[in-house]
Amino acid sequence: MKYLLSIFLLFINGLLFGQDYTFKSDFKPFKSFNSYDTISTKNWDEPLVKIPINFNFTLLNNIYDSLYVGDGYLGFDCVFFGQLSTCNKYIDVFNNDFIDRYKDNERSKSYILVKHEDSLIIEWQNVGFYEEFYNLKTLNDSLTVQVILKNDNSITIHVGPNLIQDENMIYYGEKGGYFGIWNKLDKTESYMLEGNANSPKLTIGDVGITVIGTPTEGTVYNFYSKDISINQRNNDRIDFKCYQDNNNIYISNLSSNTVNVSFSDVSGKELLNIDKIIPQESLSINKNIFKSNIIIIKCVSKFDCLCRKFIIY
Repeated sequence: MKYLLSIFLLFINGLLFGQDYTFKSDFKPFKSFNSYDTISTKNWDEPLVKIPINFNFTLLNNIYDSLYVGDGYLGFDCVFFGQLSTCNKYIDVFNNDFIDRYKDNERSKSYILVKHEDSLIIEWQNVGFYEEFYNLKTLNDSLTVQVILKNDNSITIHVGPNLIQDENMIYYGEKGGYFGIWNKLDKTESYMLEGNANSPKLTIGDVGITVIGTPTEGTVYNFYSKDISINQRNNDRIDFKCYQDNNNIYISNLSSNTVNVSFSDVSGKELLNIDKIIPQESLSINKNIFKSNIIIIKCVSKFDCLCRKFIIY
């Protein structure tokens, strides 16, 4: 019934509408809440915890009345296999392996749930990181962060007090944490943040990107929901074809918008940037300018962004 209702609500006046997101970063002093429900845990590797939402919340075109809290993410459409689980849709909040911090043999980690008439607030308070415990056998690093879901379907991530001393270790060798919304079944439905952690930008269609560094206390990430027609969204989506011969790489812009194309190696170092490839235009690039046989091709327009891995033979 929930999904039939979702389909009905999306079909208005004969036009099918989808959900899109815009993004704005901000800064606001962080504070925890005095009144909350604490979800206690017995160990750091606990199964996902189901939380009710006291209003209909729409995420990536589906309506939900509950979600699952994981270690650094919120999960939707989750499937369980004993103690194991997987989800189809995610809101990533660092997406690190959060664990309990110990003090005098007592656990100090807790999930905090605050219910309001128009919002649901979930806070990971004073969590540690498994990588620090695994590598150093200490739990000195810590983090507090909130996620706020509102009945207008907006999502706010608010970063609280944090101490992350070795970012390379904590972020598993990545440049920073993962923040955003994505669909495991259709990764073109992804809205992830990249760039400086205190002033990132929104990238659409690429789930494998992170921010750079750790956001300072008080940093706010706002994701605003908007409805657009599926026809318009399809028109705005980027698509390109890439192929090669013995000497050149060929790229064709299959989109209806002008795009910029950049080429990077797997470390993220930019190798080449080409501006303003008009719709249906093709170009060729000599393969000899690339030292690596694996490159990342990133295509960006005013409305969309798409990355693909390309292997040079």
